[in-house]
Amino acid sequence: MQELDQNQSKSRSASGSEKAKPFLIDSVKDILTSKNSSGFRNSEMRWLALALTSLSCFGNYFSSDLPQSMMNSIRTQLDLDVYNYNKIFSVYSIPNVILPFVGGLIIDSLGVRLAYAIFAFILILGQAITTLGVAQESFNMMLFGQFIFSLGGDCQLVAKSAMVAKWFRGKELSFALGIGLCIARLGSSLDSFLSPKLAVWSNTPTTPFILGIFLCAFSFFCVIFINIIDKQADQYDNNTNQETTKEATSRPKFSDIKHFPCVFYLLILNCGCLYAGFYGFTNNLSDILITRFGFTQGGSTAAGNIIPIIFFCAVILTPIIGSLVDKYGKRALIMLFACIIYFFDNLFIAFYPDSPKGQPNYIAVLMLFGTGLFYASYAAVFWPCVALAVKQRLTGIAYGVMLSFQNVVLMIVPLYLGKLHDTTTRGGGYFWTQITLAGLVGLGALITSAIYIQDLRTTRKFNDPSSNVPDRSSSVLSAASDK
Repeated sequence: MQELDQNQSKSRSASGSEKAKPFLIDSVKDILTSKNSSGFRNSEMRWLALALTSLSCFGNYFSSDLPQSMMNSIRTQLDLDVYNYNKIFSVYSIPNVILPFVGGLIIDSLGVRLAYAIFAFILILGQAITTLGVAQESFNMMLFGQFIFSLGGDCQLVAKSAMVAKWFRGKELSFALGIGLCIARLGSSLDSFLSPKLAVWSNTPTTPFILGIFLCAFSFFCVIFINIIDKQADQYDNNTNQETTKEATSRPKFSDIKHFPCVFYLLILNCGCLYAGFYGFTNNLSDILITRFGFTQGGSTAAGNIIPIIFFCAVILTPIIGSLVDKYGKRALIMLFACIIYFFDNLFIAFYPDSPKGQPNYIAVLMLFGTGLFYASYAAVFWPCVALAVKQRLTGIAYGVMLSFQNVVLMIVPLYLGKLHDTTTRGGGYFWTQITLAGLVGLGALITSAIYIQDLRTTRKFNDPSSNVPDRSSSVLSAASDK
């Protein structure tokens, strides 16, 4: 008995002397340091950090795609035409015309961890207001909720990318961002597949939006967890503010935009055309499948069974394409290949004959696969090109300009497409919208060709593999929004 008391006393004494050490590091320190002596962030713990940062955007993607998957149910419930319904997507883009700049300043001022948590909490608040609007059948409240949600949406993606950049360097960064996008995009897939079924099962479109609140809350707790690990990593590696202080002394100004090369402006135009082409299509995809491809029996539920094909393509192909590009280069050529595929995909949708109601035409699977191949290829290649196009110290403001222009286009195009749909009849109102989108993608392909030629004439950074181009991972905003 006396020996037992002595052992307990020694145990309490030992635990007291260890109290100052971070609790998480205590449990894994020996394993991690034995495998990698270069620091906590270079250990296997970085894969847990990657998993948490990826899951932190799961609720964001699920909730932001809800208006797409629930389009028919909400339009029926609120008696909305396509033009007015598309205001939901435009409202989301309005604040993000300036937020990429503001979000970067907030991250610089408050630090990545605090800003990350604030943005994640805003998503919960915005989703809750949107859900209340759906429950009360108040379209204006839905719009207000989407506006609040947008204040955290893109900024959270930027904060997430900044956090990933702290844990992954050099060649691993592109791979990590690709994996992160894959996991997060599973939220979009779950939304497309599950939400219509939940609405039918519960006999109300409110239920999927309530699930969105819980998933945003889950993502918020993932942010808290990664912040705890990141803080302990700073303490363990003893580098809490070294890089931040160094970067703050050379923070770029907006006037530095005059130093951007010609190829950067070509990338801006390319981004506007192709993301407008992608979201202009996917925002109304559920209704297109019902109207054009005969998925009337089961409606949104039947359409939701195949919409996830797009995002599963991204989940599978994005990291593969990213790794191949890192190894072999040819970024502009892959972008051009993706543009050509998506151009013909839109023409296919425009000219394909309407299917009889109640007779689903599964040729739509081919259409969705083409869209998914475009999205996976373009997302894996385009955003790293932005960092390669400008000087390293200007990377943050370059992404700010890029995302702002993107959101200007995404604010205008959905409203135009909605009005075009409501004033035409061919193809259920979707013939001329798809012709418009094909025109945008075709213009994007021409711009991509100009990018390829310009790069060959100058730096050849887009053409060369990652081993031959500068490492941009030290910039806080070097990883773009995973849109």
